[in-house]
Amino acid sequence: MAHKNTAYNISGVKLVVLFTIWVLFLVVPASASYDEGYTITDSAVPGDYIDSSGTDSIRDFEDVPLWIKLSVMSGLFVSSLCFIKLVPFIGRILESKNPNLKRSNIMEFIHKNPGCTTTEIGRCTGLNTGTIRYHIRVLERERDVVSINTGHKLCYFQNKSRYGHDEMVFIAFCRNEKTKDIVRLIKDRPGISHNHISRIISLDKSTVNWHIRRLTDSGIVSSKKEGKFTRFFISEDMADIYRSC
Repeated sequence: MAHKNTAYNISGVKLVVLFTIWVLFLVVPASASYDEGYTITDSAVPGDYIDSSGTDSIRDFEDVPLWIKLSVMSGLFVSSLCFIKLVPFIGRILESKNPNLKRSNIMEFIHKNPGCTTTEIGRCTGLNTGTIRYHIRVLERERDVVSINTGHKLCYFQNKSRYGHDEMVFIAFCRNEKTKDIVRLIKDRPGISHNHISRIISLDKSTVNWHIRRLTDSGIVSSKKEGKFTRFFISEDMADIYRSC
C-alpha cells in the first residue's frame, strides 16, 4: 500500500510539473506578442546596400493575424480548464501530507459538537474511522480532548471547556434520544416507577431496564425501593445540570 501511495504522489508531481511547463510554453510567447518586438537597423559599414523593404516592424497584439489570436486564446482556455481540474488533486496531495489539518478539523468539530462520537465526526468530516481514532488518541495524549464512556460508545469533549465532568456525563448520556426521554420523564414525574416509564414511552421493560441501569450507574438517576416498586429520581447533583442543559 505504501508503494502504491508513493507512486501515486510521484505521478501527481510529474503531472504538476508538465502542466506548469505547458502553461509557460503558451503564456511566454503570448506575453511577448503584447509587449516586445524587434527592429533591424541599417548597416554601419559604408557602401553596403541594405534592402529594408522586407524588414519587420513592431506589432501590437491587435495587429497579429486572427488565426494566431485564436490559437493563443484557445491554448489559454484549455490550460485554464486543466488547472481547474488539477486544483482538487493538488489539494488532496497537500492534505494527505498535512495530518495536522485533519486533526484541526476533528478538534473544531468536537468543539462545536460537545459529546459527539466517532461516527458523527466521520459523517461530517469524511474521514474514515481508523484515521479519526488515531488523531483522537493524539489529542487525548496531548490533553486537548477528553472522552466519556456511556457503556456502548465514547463521547468526546474539548478539554478545559465550559463543561465540568458531571455536565459532560449528563450530555453524553442524553445524546441517546430514548435515554433523554427517560431522563425527562423522571424529572417531570419524580418517583415514577419502572412500569409507568415503560407504558408512557412505549418501550418494553427490558429496554427500559437497560437505560435505567446505565443512568443509575452514571449517577444521573437515583432509585428508592418502596415495597415491590422501585421509584426513580434525578440525582440532586444532576438536577441543576438538567435545568442548565
